Amino acid sequence: MREVEESEDPAREQLRKVGAIVLRTWTRDPDLVRVLVNEVTRGARLEREIAEIRQAFEAIERIVANGQERGELRQGLDARLAAFVFYGALEEIMTGWLLGELEADVAEAERAVVDIVCGGLDPAPAPAPA
Repeated sequence: MREVEESEDPAREQLRKVGAIVLRTWTRDPDLVRVLVNEVTRGARLEREIAEIRQAFEAIERIVANGQERGELRQGLDARLAAFVFYGALEEIMTGWLLGELEADVAEAERAVVDIVCGGLDPAPAPAPA
C-alpha cells in the first residue's frame, strides 16, 4: 500500500490499485479472506489485528486527502470517512463472494468500487436525475 500511496498516479488510480491489493487476496488465498471476513474484522480477534487494519485505512485516507489537495477529488468531504466507505465496500464485496451471493470477477469488482465511490468524490459530481 505504501508503494501505491507514494506513486505519482492520480488519486483515483491509487484507489484502484488499493482495491486490487485487497480484492485480489480473494483469488490468491480465499481461506485467508474467509478468516478476515468471518473472524478478524467482525469478531473478537479484531483488537489483535487492529494495527494492520488501521494502516490500510490510514493509507486510503491519505490518498483521498492528497487527491483533494491536488483537485482530483471533491473537496469538503471528510477523508477519513471516505476511507471507511471505500474499505467497507471492498469488504462487502469479499463477503458477497464468501457467501456465494456475488459472481463478479475481481477486475470488475475493483473497477465498480472505484467508479462508484470516486464518482461521489469527483470535483464536479453529476447532477441528480430529475
